[in-house]
Amino acid sequence: MHSVLKSALEHAVREEEIPRNVARNVRTGTPRPRRFEPLTAEEARQFLAAARGHRLHALFDFALHTGLRKGELLGRVGKPSTSPAEPPASDAPSSAPTPAA
Repeated sequence: MHSVLKSALEHAVREEEIPRNVARNVRTGTPRPRRFEPLTAEEARQFLAAARGHRLHALFDFALHTGLRKGELLGRVGKPSTSPAEPPASDAPSSAPTPAA
């Protein structure tokens, strides 16, 4: 965000629309990565036991067994799971010729 604003203001300075680019003086810090502590196997079992009967239990179970992140899980909702042995389903029409009637 800062780089976009800084570039836009720099352009405005070159075009003499504004006297100076105030974004040039701003120091941006590097965000710290969030610390992540995965559940132990026992904690995962306890979580699934507590979530039994919840409408998203299958999603929780899938998440714990695959290790997918939230965005990856939500991208899979409603899509069939495929194994490496079977090719992914295609929405494109088949190119195989259809028999003439």
